[in-house]
Amino acid sequence: MPQRFLGNKVTSYGGKMELTLEYTGGYGESREPLVVLKGNQMILVHRPRESLRPDHSNKITIETYESNYEQVNGQRATREELLTVLADLDAFLIRASHAEQQTSTSLGDVSWQIAVPRDTGSEQALEVEQCVCPAGYIGTSCEDCAPGYERSGHGPYLGTCVPIREQATCSAAGAISPRGQNGRCECKSYTTGAKCDQCTPNSFYLAPTNPHGCIPCFCSGVTQQCQSTTMGRVNVELDYRIGEREVLELSTSDAHSPMVPQTRPFVSGRDISFDAFHEVQGQTLYWKLPAKFLGNKVTSYGGTLKYIFKYTGAGNDDRNADVIIRGNDITLHLKADRRPQVDVENSVEIKLFEDKFTRVDGNPATREHLLMALADLDSFLIKASYNDDCASSSLLFVSLEYAAHPGGVTAYEVEQCACPPGYSGTSCEDCSPGYSRTGGGLYLGLCAKCECNGHATACNKEYGYCENCQHNTEGDQCERCKPGFVGDARRGTPHDCQPAQTRPPCQCHNHSPRGCDSFGRCLLCEHSTEGTHCERCKAGYYGDATKSTPYDCTPCPCPGSSDCFLDSQGQVSCRNCPAGLSGRLCNECAPGYTRNTQAGRQCVPIGRVGDDRIQFVERPEAIRVQVVGPSHQTAENGTNFMLRCYFDSPPPKDARLEWVRVGYLSLPKGSIQSKGILEIPKISFDDRGVYRCQGVSSISYATVDILLNVLNAYHPHGSPPTPMVDPPHTTVTEGEAASFRCWVPNIPDCQITWHKDHVGGPLPHGVYQTGNALKIPKAKMADAGNYICTAQNQFGMGQSPPARLDVTRRSKCRPPKTESCPFNQPVAPRVDPPEQTVNEGEPARFRCWVPGVTEVDLVWTRPGGQPLPGGAREHQGILHIDQSRTGVHDGQYECTATIRGPEPQGPMRAPPVTLRIAERPREPLRPQVDPAEQTVKEGDPATFRCFVPGHDNVQIRWSLPNNQPLPHGVHEQGGVLSIPRVGPNHQSMYLCTVFDPQTRQPYPAPPATLRIASSPAPQVDPADQTVNEGEPAQIRCWVPGQHDAVLKWTRRDGGALPAGSSENGGVLAVPSMKHADQGDFTCTATDPNGGNPRTAPNARINVRQPAQRIEPQVDPKEQTIPEGKPFKIRCWVPGHPNMEVSWRKIDGELSEEADEDRGIVSLQKSLLSDGGNYVCSARDPSTGEPVDSVPALVNVKPSEPVEGPFISPEEQRVPLKDAASIKCWVPGDADADLAFFRVDGAPLPFGSSVDGGVLSIPSAEKVDEGDYRCVYTPDTPEGDDEEALPKRNSTNSKLIVVSVRRAPSRAPIASPPLQLVPEGQPVMFHCHTDRHPIVWIRADGGTLPDDSYHEGERLVIQGASYTTEGDYLCYIMDDEGWPVKSNIVSLQLTYDEAPTVRVEPRVWNGKPGDKHQFKCIVTGNPVPTIQWSAPGGGPLPHDVTEMEDGILDFSNGRSELNGDYTCTATNSVGSESDHGSVNIGPSLTVKTTPSGPRIIITVGEPLEVKCEAFGDPDPEVEWIHDPGPERGDLPDGFKPITISEQFIKHPSMTLLNAGVYTCKGSNSHATATKNIYIEVVEPSKVATISILGGSSQWFAEGDGGELTCTATGSHLIDRIEWVKVDDQLPTDVEEHNEPGLLHFTNFKKNYAGEYECRGFRNNELIASSRVSVNSGAAPTGKNEAKVDIEGPSVRVVNQGEQVDLTCSVEGDHKGTAFEWSHLHGGSLIRRLSTSPKLTIASIDPEKDYGVYRCHVEDDDGIVVGSAFTAVSVGFKKDHSVTLKFDDNSDADLLCPVYSVPGSKVVWEKDGGDIPSTATPNGGKLHIKEFDETVAGIYSCQVTIGEEVVIGYVHAQIFVPDTIIQVVLEASSESVNVGDRVWFDCKVTGDPDAQVEWVRDEQDTLPESAQVTASRLVFNEVTESDGGVYKCIARTKAGPLEARSVLNVGGKKKRKRNQRRRARHNRRHAKIEKKPTHSLFGSLFASS
Repeated sequence: MPQRFLGNKVTSYGGKMELTLEYTGGYGESREPLVVLKGNQMILVHRPRESLRPDHSNKITIETYESNYEQVNGQRATREELLTVLADLDAFLIRASHAEQQTSTSLGDVSWQIAVPRDTGSEQALEVEQCVCPAGYIGTSCEDCAPGYERSGHGPYLGTCVPIREQATCSAAGAISPRGQNGRCECKSYTTGAKCDQCTPNSFYLAPTNPHGCIPCFCSGVTQQCQSTTMGRVNVELDYRIGEREVLELSTSDAHSPMVPQTRPFVSGRDISFDAFHEVQGQTLYWKLPAKFLGNKVTSYGGTLKYIFKYTGAGNDDRNADVIIRGNDITLHLKADRRPQVDVENSVEIKLFEDKFTRVDGNPATREHLLMALADLDSFLIKASYNDDCASSSLLFVSLEYAAHPGGVTAYEVEQCACPPGYSGTSCEDCSPGYSRTGGGLYLGLCAKCECNGHATACNKEYGYCENCQHNTEGDQCERCKPGFVGDARRGTPHDCQPAQTRPPCQCHNHSPRGCDSFGRCLLCEHSTEGTHCERCKAGYYGDATKSTPYDCTPCPCPGSSDCFLDSQGQVSCRNCPAGLSGRLCNECAPGYTRNTQAGRQCVPIGRVGDDRIQFVERPEAIRVQVVGPSHQTAENGTNFMLRCYFDSPPPKDARLEWVRVGYLSLPKGSIQSKGILEIPKISFDDRGVYRCQGVSSISYATVDILLNVLNAYHPHGSPPTPMVDPPHTTVTEGEAASFRCWVPNIPDCQITWHKDHVGGPLPHGVYQTGNALKIPKAKMADAGNYICTAQNQFGMGQSPPARLDVTRRSKCRPPKTESCPFNQPVAPRVDPPEQTVNEGEPARFRCWVPGVTEVDLVWTRPGGQPLPGGAREHQGILHIDQSRTGVHDGQYECTATIRGPEPQGPMRAPPVTLRIAERPREPLRPQVDPAEQTVKEGDPATFRCFVPGHDNVQIRWSLPNNQPLPHGVHEQGGVLSIPRVGPNHQSMYLCTVFDPQTRQPYPAPPATLRIASSPAPQVDPADQTVNEGEPAQIRCWVPGQHDAVLKWTRRDGGALPAGSSENGGVLAVPSMKHADQGDFTCTATDPNGGNPRTAPNARINVRQPAQRIEPQVDPKEQTIPEGKPFKIRCWVPGHPNMEVSWRKIDGELSEEADEDRGIVSLQKSLLSDGGNYVCSARDPSTGEPVDSVPALVNVKPSEPVEGPFISPEEQRVPLKDAASIKCWVPGDADADLAFFRVDGAPLPFGSSVDGGVLSIPSAEKVDEGDYRCVYTPDTPEGDDEEALPKRNSTNSKLIVVSVRRAPSRAPIASPPLQLVPEGQPVMFHCHTDRHPIVWIRADGGTLPDDSYHEGERLVIQGASYTTEGDYLCYIMDDEGWPVKSNIVSLQLTYDEAPTVRVEPRVWNGKPGDKHQFKCIVTGNPVPTIQWSAPGGGPLPHDVTEMEDGILDFSNGRSELNGDYTCTATNSVGSESDHGSVNIGPSLTVKTTPSGPRIIITVGEPLEVKCEAFGDPDPEVEWIHDPGPERGDLPDGFKPITISEQFIKHPSMTLLNAGVYTCKGSNSHATATKNIYIEVVEPSKVATISILGGSSQWFAEGDGGELTCTATGSHLIDRIEWVKVDDQLPTDVEEHNEPGLLHFTNFKKNYAGEYECRGFRNNELIASSRVSVNSGAAPTGKNEAKVDIEGPSVRVVNQGEQVDLTCSVEGDHKGTAFEWSHLHGGSLIRRLSTSPKLTIASIDPEKDYGVYRCHVEDDDGIVVGSAFTAVSVGFKKDHSVTLKFDDNSDADLLCPVYSVPGSKVVWEKDGGDIPSTATPNGGKLHIKEFDETVAGIYSCQVTIGEEVVIGYVHAQIFVPDTIIQVVLEASSESVNVGDRVWFDCKVTGDPDAQVEWVRDEQDTLPESAQVTASRLVFNEVTESDGGVYKCIARTKAGPLEARSVLNVGGKKKRKRNQRRRARHNRRHAKIEKKPTHSLFGSLFASS
């Protein structure tokens, strides 16, 4: 109850409490109390004696006596207890739930009698006592303390009242209470002192309004010293009420891809408004404040944000945030306290403190969050949508306070920090000049001094790159010399880079064997290159000649002599096609040409003009071929199978159909084909493959392919793939193109490799592989031969049959003999090969041909003309035997050739060929080694593995070359060759030999090579630097790849290091350099494992000289512009292209309308006050002082005084009967007296009117044509003696009325649409049209630039500049004088930008065998080149591939790949890099049941999720959940989710229980986590179930019919049921009932009525929908109407297509008002459209599926009816839904295609059959024990009626979110006394882990042990060193450990008393662990 029912209610004793209750529905009566009273920490309840009646008004009266109340435990209340509660009533509660599943409840009048000390006319309250209170008490029952008294806390009931004790006087601002306790003040959290009147250290500004007293210092975490600023408050504001014109952007609040409505807001004279909310239905829109509200607004803290807005609309209030700010990747939300009012001006004022804001996750914001966001505001949003049916929204005023000098009221809440060097800003939020962000540190990061090698004095504050590099240097750190200069820029002196020598370097990219001349020009360019440096390909070739290989340039695949180039897509394109040809490769006929059906030119002109007629070439008739059935077909082994194809349209008369088998010369044995039908009897596994139906005519050709699979075609043990080639043989003439295709049947994505003549043979120059195809652009004689493609899988490598290429020499002379070409050489056929031996069952092939002759008939026979044996076929000179059989096919064959032509020759016989058939030999073993070679450091381990794919029982032996034995220290076991500690004697080639277990025949493997890496030399950085005297200097020394090297710095001259210098980790730091300290310094590195010391190159430190002073420049220095026109001034600093500049006005403030961007200040509309001198300032990098430019003078010329009146337009043309208007006005006189007249004296047009100076003609006629004027009558001046001012006329306005406008002329086309050019470059646009004249203008109507001109169709701008940027268009005039405009073209300036790089994702935690891709996302201008490198900067591993678009592909995850892979982007400005980390092989996994990671349940359902972890040792599991800060809005009885060991549980979920819960597994070695996202939804009862069709449907008697009920979200409903309202389903209808479908086989009149479809979830009804079924064909009665959606009830479309839904109404109704809604996933999205037709363009399969409702009302708002239709959307092949499941868990794949009851769903797996463990169930595929073998792409084919669509699901193995583990790696397995041994402790997943070494049962490590970094080293191990050693890693997930046992050879068992008793200092050390990129298992025995 509200407050008036609470407080002191003692006088209600004996009074009546009356209330009225009513509820409906439900069963059973609640046992909970009806009334609850809470007060003075006691609770009393009232339980009614009589039951409440449902559906009735229950009036209840309760007399306030103790007999009517009881305690919670059921005990009767006493009078004392009742009065104690009433003395201070905290809560008065009345029950609302009265029965189970009640549907509604209501509370009527509530009254409670109390006694008051006055006459009320009612009876006297005799039951209320009036006590005579002792001193100190007052009240009717002495329930209160008298003034001057207080409760003591002791005594009966409420406690005794005692005199107030004297209290300390405390600060009202700093103390919690003005009076202290026990004489002491209780201070607020940030105050101190006896009176709490002082701020604690590191805080400031004591204020009574601050609940903490003072404000803690933030200071960006770099200092704690601060005080209040002395700056005052000023405002930045937008005030549309006084004429503000800036147009704001409207969008949703999405940070990355906000939705923006198409309609722009419009600015009136008082506000900015928007009224097109229907364009973004269901979205919340926000006003985006302009740039002046963004940037650094730290000083806005404590200031006031004020805004005024107004809106109209209806519906529920929008509950999203009212204000959103974003900055520094922090987003904060703010909600206003007051609810806004509709259609009134709402004013909101908010003080910007952290208690007003919340984070995105709902948790309160902190002061740190708010200040970091304000430090760099990216966006400032104010809400525009205030309800879910918003009609319009306006913003009138916005202001934001910040602090500045000078200002108004002092901004005491803003801190002024004492910033350390390198920081600036009130909160140290910025880096000082000469410093930049480095990352690390708290909050905004640290600022470090720029390192520019002494060549620059400033760097970019955010990214650290140096600006304005001097002394002929360049680079991010000025670390290299500019082109044309040589030297070492890192030395740090002004003379580091000197001009290059007179003789330039010779750079010919390995293409000039003779080198260069004295000018550096290459003498002879080879390899088809040309240029001064052989840097480009010759004409007729393409490629990148700078790659420096002999194959850089490839011949152009273009006809004739056409040149080529690489287009923007990286494809080869021909530059100039020969006449008649076009297309990218000049392989298409150009416009006006057609294909030539005769010999000669490829394309001929369409027609030829003769003397008396035009002869046209007949256009070829195109043919199309289709196949019956799908493109993927399956046959059962051993059955007869048939394929059929047909012509899609009537074919030419000579067209024919024939089937071929791709990759084979013939069809399967016994196949029969006729008229497009192919019959294969008793099909077998060998008949699998691709079959092609060819449609062939004399002038056209078409094909269609079928992939045929045979069931049970998989070999149980696996086999290598069998690649196929197409065509198997081809012959081309020298210079022509040729190509072959290779593929593996049923494996579409197999990796293919092409070879020449034999496997491993290189491809000839100019022959290249693209995808799976082999391309020969221009065949040469040397290219002829056999080409073989190979494919490899886990069972081995397979190779294709050879594809034969024959090349004939091009010659003008061809046989046979003719008069023009005497051919005297004898012609004889040739054969190849002359002899051939094949194994039994293998194919054999012979080829016969006549060199240089193509018109020849070739016939193969047995000797003597005998026919060929069965199984032998011939085709175009090829004799092919599919399966060779001894006794049938062996022997000799002869080829006979007959040359056709005018003079035929032959027949001629070739020499016979011989075929021998041998017994099939045993398949040889093919051993492999991994890796083939490796390079390791001396002392590190090395391992080689030898194996035979598919053979596990072979014997393997390793040896050195010449069968020499293995060196000492090399071990082999099970095919693995291991060297625990590599020494100098181990560098060699190792040979592996495999012995066949049956034949004992040896098979050698490829050799494995081991190399020992030389010790790297130490390096220094920087090698040369210059610093100012007194400034610090620093040099770093390190040894690449060796982190434990001991580093020592000395001076080269032997002197002492500078005073105060220090050495730490190889870094020499000098705090203050003096002139005497300059010189050379030497770093010496010593390997702790032994070896000679190594010396790095000297590093030099010099003294910096003063830098040159900068001089900002301005352009133009003076300009004069008319008032109201725009102007711009550009400022730059020569030599400093990226230096920031700022503008100010000398003689006044810079206009608020002025815009500063990249050094340009601009003003769109100048005022007289904007004239004056403008100065540009830049900050000198060396001194930090601002430097001004010379002033730039702007003269604003006042507008010429005009009197008026003025008239517009000067001329207009309007169509007959259209409206026209003419406007007249007088500047400065808004109420001018204006009238219109016609110049010809005729009256104004009929029906015209004049209002506010506008003449409106509603319907123009021809008689209205003519000239119009307006006349202005000035007001008569005051005074009798003043004369009236004369009237003034305007100029003419001509009106032309055209009868009917013909279709407008074709619009001109302007090109190119966009030109991006650097400043100063000329620009040319073209206007394409057949009409003249052509006029060019700016798109905004402005004049063309001064330096531009147009001639003919061209617009030429002589030099691009910031004044010429913008949009242009051209136009022509049509025959009626109407302008016809072109499209808009744009000119934009380009600026060089340094690259930026981002690798996504940053980390890959995978398992062995996994696949992955990193993507490198880059920006920059020019477009940077991308280069990937492996960990350590080396080359990429063989199975890691760099692909297009910056993608790095990992095809097979393995632990050897672990590390950081770096992407480097480089352009002419600089380079930048980022990396992605690989971590393969987690030792610990977590699993949840259900799997997740997202679990969706409805309100009220129970929850139980189990967490399991697997690893060694057995891990422990726990659930982690952060609920955030305690909330005050949780309802009574709220129950959080219970976390109990492995489980999280809840009996009845609510919306407040949703969130992220983390399953964590951990053991002593590792931890792993998995996040589960629990989403709780409350489905709408209206939008969850829908009946397709109209809400009223008609069926004719005797006809059949059907009702379809469908769920709008498949995850919400698990059962659908039909019922008939107030009746039972008819018997014969019920018999045919199916889930969701209601069939009427033979509709009867008694079937009419109301039917209801019910949706159940877990057997609970959660939604329903009803339909009215009527008898008859259509509505016939009064007020009967039928609403329907045209077309089928289910629309089936594919992704990206357009859907048009049309709603219609039939029957009796009064007008129609339409409203479309979308029912999707249980939610209702309203007001998609209000027209009868709804169009969904480019449909999205994940957002636009579901049910669409058309709701219709009449003109009176009465509902006419509704109709529903479903939309099912298929997916594109490249668009799939990704689902992840735990390894070996049950997985449920849900089909992403929306389906309705009656749909048929068929599941398939890409590349094979669905697993045997999978069970399809409609739209769900259940897979038991999901693992890597069944992961992949699954497709669900949904058939709805005759339509079919497909969805795709990418099922993957889930990888834990985070894995942290510790592993040990040892140097040797067997250790003897005196050996050197070490342990390496490696931590993955936590780069900040600390490592500590200990020994079990010992206080210290042995004396001989040393700890270096994370390595434990024993230089000479002793017997006493044996034992168990532990590595303890302290990670962010807690301490982890790993153990290993050190067993020393020869060690005997010792007694405990033999141990050393001397205790040494503890030697285990805490080390800052750097990131590791390798995972190693321990080679020692684990304890």
